[in-house]
Amino acid sequence: MAEPVRVRRLTDEEGQKLQQIVRRGSTSLVRYRRAM
Repeated sequence: MAEPVRVRRLTDEEGQKLQQIVRRGSTSLVRYRRAM
């Protein structure tokens, strides 16, 4: 089994950007899923 991936915490700015993508919903499905 693969090792777990280590991630850093998001900055407030990054979090807001992701929320905008999710709220908009009009971007590509791949981009939407990644943001989720």
